[in-house]
Amino acid sequence: MIARALLLLGVLTACFGCSDDLPSFFDIEKFRLLGLSATPPTIRQDESATLSALVTEADAEYQWTWCPLSSGTFGAFECAITEEELQALIDEAVGAGVITVPPYDLGTGATATWTFDLPAAGFSAFCDFLLESGADLPEGADFPDCEEGYDLQIRLDTRLGDESVTGVRDLRLLLDDDDQANNNPSILGARAVELDDQGEEVGGDIVVDADVPAQLERDKVYKFFIDVPASDAEPFFEVPVGGTEPVERLDDLTVAWFREGGEFDKNRTGFIDGTSEFELLLENEFTTPTAEDYEDGQLRLFWTIRDNRGGTGFFQRTIELVEP
Repeated sequence: MIARALLLLGVLTACFGCSDDLPSFFDIEKFRLLGLSATPPTIRQDESATLSALVTEADAEYQWTWCPLSSGTFGAFECAITEEELQALIDEAVGAGVITVPPYDLGTGATATWTFDLPAAGFSAFCDFLLESGADLPEGADFPDCEEGYDLQIRLDTRLGDESVTGVRDLRLLLDDDDQANNNPSILGARAVELDDQGEEVGGDIVVDADVPAQLERDKVYKFFIDVPASDAEPFFEVPVGGTEPVERLDDLTVAWFREGGEFDKNRTGFIDGTSEFELLLENEFTTPTAEDYEDGQLRLFWTIRDNRGGTGFFQRTIELVEP
C-alpha cells in the first residue's frame, strides 16, 4: 500500500509539473494532510503504536479507524470486511466468546493508539483464510504481505470546515520472532546559511528554532541543513532482485520539503545505501519569496522523512520574512 501511495504521489507531482499554471504538490496553499505516522511502525503481541498526523491546520477535526483488510484504491480504501464479518470468522475458528474484535473506531483525538491485543496466531490464520478465498476478495483489495508480518490499514479522515482529506498507511504486526522490527526516522533540527550570488556561504548559521521564528531576508537564497541521525538509516535484511539469500543493507531515506511560500531547489532529497551520500539527504537551497509573491510576514515550512519500510517522521518550523 505504501509503495502504491508513493507511486501515485510521483504521478501527481509529474502532472503538476506539466503546466506553470498549476501549483506544485509541495506548495501549501490550502488545508493539507502531509503524512501519517505510527510510533513504532512495527509492533509485536501486546505492544501499542501511537498514531499521529502532520496536518497544516492545528484546529482540524480527526476521525481515526483501523481495518484488517483494505479495499484499496478501487474501493477508496474502505474496509473490505466489517467488524461483524471479522467477528463471525473468528467465532467460527475458535468458538463464540473467546476473542472479541476491538472496534474499528479509534477516536477523534489528534492522536490515537492501536494495541496488538488480538492473538498473533489469529492474524496468521486470517492470512491462510485469505489465501484460500483470494478470488472472492473485492477488486483492488490490498492483500496483506504475510511473509514479514501482517499489514493492517490505519485510516485518518480529517476535516477543516468544508474541506476534508483522507489518508491511509500500514501498521505492520510482527507475528514471528524473526520478523524484522523497524523504527521511525526523525528530523531533530534545522539551520540556514545565506548564499551570495556566487553560491558561497556568507554570515553565520541561522538556527531555525521552534520557539522564535528565524528571520530570513526576502528574495534571498539560503542553504538549509536538517539534522537527521545517520543511525536512522537502520540495517535490515532483504533478498535482492534476482537473489535467493537475504543480504544486510541500510534503509533508504527520503525527505519531502513543503513550503507555504518561496521555493526549494529540490522537492525531495534522499539517501540510498550504496548509491548516494548521506549528506545529500540533509541539504537543500531555499529562495525566500518577494512581498509581491507572498504578502504574509511569516511562512511555515514542513518536512516529512520516510524510510522504505514504513517508518515516518515529521518536522515543521515557522520563519519570519524581513526586508533586506
